Amino acid sequence: MSIIKIITVFSILVSNQIFAKTLNLSLDEAIEIALNHNENIKIAQIGEAQAEKEYQIARSLMLPNISAQGTVSQYYDQSMVPKTVPGPGGVAIFHEMPLNRKYGLETQIIATQVLFSFGQIFNSVQAANQGIEIKKIQKENDRQDIILNTTNTYLALLLSEKALKIAKESHENATTIKSILKGRYSQGRSPLADLVKLDRDIAFRWTEVLKAKNENEMAESYLKYYLNVEQDTHLVLKTDLFLISLTNVGLHEKLLQNSSNIKLLENKITADDYLIKSKKAAFFPTISSFIAYNYTGSSEKTNFSDVPGINHVGTVGVNINIPLFEGGKTSGAYQNAVLEKTKSMISLERAKRLLELDLEKSLIEFQSQKAIYQQNLESIELAKKTFEISKKRFGSGQTSITELNDAELLLTQAKISKEMTLFKINQLNAKINRLTK
Repeated sequence: MSIIKIITVFSILVSNQIFAKTLNLSLDEAIEIALNHNENIKIAQIGEAQAEKEYQIARSLMLPNISAQGTVSQYYDQSMVPKTVPGPGGVAIFHEMPLNRKYGLETQIIATQVLFSFGQIFNSVQAANQGIEIKKIQKENDRQDIILNTTNTYLALLLSEKALKIAKESHENATTIKSILKGRYSQGRSPLADLVKLDRDIAFRWTEVLKAKNENEMAESYLKYYLNVEQDTHLVLKTDLFLISLTNVGLHEKLLQNSSNIKLLENKITADDYLIKSKKAAFFPTISSFIAYNYTGSSEKTNFSDVPGINHVGTVGVNINIPLFEGGKTSGAYQNAVLEKTKSMISLERAKRLLELDLEKSLIEFQSQKAIYQQNLESIELAKKTFEISKKRFGSGQTSITELNDAELLLTQAKISKEMTLFKINQLNAKINRLTK
């Protein structure tokens, strides 16, 4: 994340903590906060660091290995040594035999270097390097998922706010109808049946308001949890639902080029290929060189410097390790690596087909929802006119309260359908962006 973005996110959070519990958020600001606080990103960063350490471990086999060891011993003054004397079957007796020295010293410094391993080490290092790339792609994959999930959560809160507003308007309409009814019978008593029906309708609409309010509070609570802000913070959304234009040109090509899921599997196959070569090389000898220095001997004193019996020995040589029989370990590891690559290749082909299908379905649904949205706008205009006409007719006694109530319900349903369609359009746009960017 850039410095400017970090400062922006920090400023938003600090300013809203100082000035009470209101957080004004655009969609982009919500995404930045989510990316900055989401645990999956932090876990992915740790995974990337672990992959880098695995690469260092694999690469260490290409470098010289230097080790040192030493042993200091103290011997007993007398040692019991068994001796067999001639006789039937032989008889073992023990004699005490004095040792020439009281202390012993054995030290060694050795350096080894693999000279040739038929690509076993090299390919292991390359596989580990691909592991770093895989973790980087996985981190980007998690990042894109967070963007999509944050967008969907933000849109869900927007939709719940719209639904709450429409429910309140419906309740106000029912209250207005009751006022009209009372106006019709201002000089006399209103029909009891109509009043009971209107009170029932008002109560029903208030129940819908309470349900919409509950949905709104749940949606806001979920977004606050996802953003990792305090639950007593009130969110004010600055981005609204809007109609989106989308062209299908090049989206299928972008899907295969940009999809992090595709890249993940492709790099996994490359890593598997390196592992196969490494496991195959394990069937062949490994040639190493070594140089060793030994400092050994014994002494009557604990100080071993400049005493007789101390030996300085240097050794240089070449070691050849030829695997003859390991009980199927090497062949099993090789076959398992081949099967792992085969599994990855099958997963890649399946992922391509599923992503293509998912994109095609999303594009078809997107265009369908845009067409539905235009119908929603026409339905709202017609429902408004119908409601206004019914309201006037009801005021003059030309229609029943049932007809007026039905007209108001149709208007409310048309408004909700329009907002739901707009929500789906924005949601599908976010999904298509996730698939192709």
